[in-house]
Amino acid sequence: MKRDLKEISVQLDNLNIPVMGFVLNFAKERKVSSNGNYYYSYDEGGKKSQRSRKKSKHKN
Repeated sequence: MKRDLKEISVQLDNLNIPVMGFVLNFAKERKVSSNGNYYYSYDEGGKKSQRSRKKSKHKN
């Protein structure tokens, strides 16, 4: 994934397209969506920001 992001970044830079933000999608391709397993956020003058994620079983 890291390599793909780097390649995309280089391609956008070559086309003089600025990156204004990014989206992280933690959805599993083969799993049906379950309640509360989503995340989204955007900032337009601090108008809206919502986060809802299941707690991870792993410790940092």
